[in-house]
Amino acid sequence: MRIVFFGTPRFAVPSLLQMVETSHDVVAAVTQPDKPKGRAAEPVPSAVKEEAQTKGLTILQPKDPGEKNFLSAIGALRPDCGVVVAYGRILPAALLTLFPRGVVNLHPSLLPKYRGAAPIQWTLIHGETETGVTIFRLDEQLDHGPILLQVRQQIDPQENAASLSDLLSTEGARALTDALELLESGQAHLHPQNDQEATFAPPLKKEDGFIRWADDALSIHNRVRGVQPWPGALTGLNGKLLKLFATFPDPSRSAGPQAPGTVVSADSVHGLWIQTGKGQLRIDQLQLEGSTLLDAESFLRGRPVEAGTVLSRPNPSR
Repeated sequence: MRIVFFGTPRFAVPSLLQMVETSHDVVAAVTQPDKPKGRAAEPVPSAVKEEAQTKGLTILQPKDPGEKNFLSAIGALRPDCGVVVAYGRILPAALLTLFPRGVVNLHPSLLPKYRGAAPIQWTLIHGETETGVTIFRLDEQLDHGPILLQVRQQIDPQENAASLSDLLSTEGARALTDALELLESGQAHLHPQNDQEATFAPPLKKEDGFIRWADDALSIHNRVRGVQPWPGALTGLNGKLLKLFATFPDPSRSAGPQAPGTVVSADSVHGLWIQTGKGQLRIDQLQLEGSTLLDAESFLRGRPVEAGTVLSRPNPSR
């Protein structure tokens, strides 16, 4: 089949590479326009554009996928099928109709759960033990179309959003290959989603990374996992911003009537333990504002923390 690939971030790259390696003909890669970055505001290409350039693919970067000129360009390519992986824009009906075999989308959740922009992050924040990828046919609604194929994936208790994203991007690329074979052979069976079971995963805000020490230890641990790498799990230590990278929860551990956020122990023997609303949380990797990422033992060796210190809520303006 003649395929137009839509994608933007690093998550989409394994799928693009998989498409190039199959017998299908990737006639174009569509990605977001280059974005200015850094002090000089130099335009930086997306991960998909960089990879597409190395493969010699035709690259299209419309500001709006509903633009008349872009629609004409896609029509001139005579595509059979579209493949979307984290493109970042909803495709209009006028574009979807240009693909005789439809447009399929790879979504990193078990739809209809976690429709939206941040399914991996909210899956972890909510403490799910299973996730997966869904290949479905696009319609005009957000992550709503009929399902072609799903692959389930167990979640390791220490998995964070960055590592789980890498895993699902690889699994999703394989699933896309299987889905396209079903479409090409005419063996695809589409199943409508049950909207009654739908949940949503909106984009993360910086405030979603703020640690609420009154929550239980497991919930805080799940939040730390879910907000990596952005916005990061944020708290305050002696007036400075403290970012947590790796933690371990013990819901049954208690040191008596300590206020949530209190440092219970902070030494190389016992580790860095914090009281929560229920149980305690051990901090294993952390980074203080203006410093580097360290394991807890190295951190405490260079910057001792007294037991009884209370970690605070970070200032939203910082």
